[in-house]
Amino acid sequence: MDSVRRLVVISAVVISMVLIWGLSWHEDNWAGKTMGTSYSVHIFRPGFLQSSAEISSADMPDTEIPETMELQKVLEEDLARVNQSMSTYIPDSEISKFNQIAAGDTCHPVSQDFMNVLTIAEKVYQDTDGYFDPTVGPLVDLWGFGGKSKLTLDWAPPSEDAIAETMKKVGFNSLELHKEDLCVIKRADVEVDLSAVAKGYGVDVLLNTLNKAGIANALVEIGGEVHVSGQKMPLRPWMKGAPWRIMIEKPSKDMVSIPVMTDALKEEINAPFSLKDQAVATSGNYRNYYEYKGQSFSHIINPKTGYPLEHQHDKSQLTSVSIFADSTGIADGYATGLFVLGLEAAQDVAIRQGLEVVLVYEDQSTKSFDVWVSPAYKKGVSKTRSHVES
Repeated sequence: MDSVRRLVVISAVVISMVLIWGLSWHEDNWAGKTMGTSYSVHIFRPGFLQSSAEISSADMPDTEIPETMELQKVLEEDLARVNQSMSTYIPDSEISKFNQIAAGDTCHPVSQDFMNVLTIAEKVYQDTDGYFDPTVGPLVDLWGFGGKSKLTLDWAPPSEDAIAETMKKVGFNSLELHKEDLCVIKRADVEVDLSAVAKGYGVDVLLNTLNKAGIANALVEIGGEVHVSGQKMPLRPWMKGAPWRIMIEKPSKDMVSIPVMTDALKEEINAPFSLKDQAVATSGNYRNYYEYKGQSFSHIINPKTGYPLEHQHDKSQLTSVSIFADSTGIADGYATGLFVLGLEAAQDVAIRQGLEVVLVYEDQSTKSFDVWVSPAYKKGVSKTRSHVES
């Protein structure tokens, strides 16, 4: 009997150890280049689950988690597919071919990815009264920020006549989206530039692939646009999981410091905060800009005027917009749209649409930076996010 008891005890100990160590997690990280920028993926997988099953992004198993190298290959295929659809830098991309189509009554077939991004763009276009306009592409090229233009040392702003002529090719309302039929009618010779949504959409595609593969805890980032799922899991069984932590980027051209910040702004952008099952995207004029005869030109074009965004005559100049949403594509589009609107109009849209928004702006009279957060953002902080100790 004693030997039986000892065997039972030993077996129980072994089983307990297996279960304990089976709850440990492995962390995988990788990064690369895509869409003219960089991407990074961070995942946590259960330590006891390994599989070499054949997978594809179109038909991913729900229960088996693939090997890291295999999963990375699938994600890179997803990125290549989205890039081939949305990139204006690729001559034979779907968007490049679409832009060459003449106006008419024909409904031209498009891919599901292309329609998904157009649908997001349409919503943001409508919600921002047309200030977010993905047909602004020809103007972006004209000013030197598009795939058809090359920046040179002797760069100068385009002429008024060139801007007026190019404006004839702008207007998202010239497109008719037939979503169920996956086709689009071009009523005018407009061109689309989906870069303001494509990166965010790409993030969503990758996270969806990870979730379908059984990866519940992940962070995906493309060009600064982020979407997280679950939380950072412990690498040892006796450790606790922790929320993903991110920070809002400081709005300065040198990306180092802000001359003067209010206490409210310091709290929002200096303290990292937790994020779970949510996306965040930021747009600002401090990342890409040209200088000509001492004047800075933002990379964001106002589709109403044809000129780069200028709010220098406003009492409070909007510097950056951060949007929190369930979709990175939606967040990406709204971040650009609200930035084009300027501070007061952006506040109105954020409140009217119930958006979770952080607006950083400069008070022109005091040359200090401050922050405005939407009512929906405040609710989000109390329910799904919180500032955490650094």
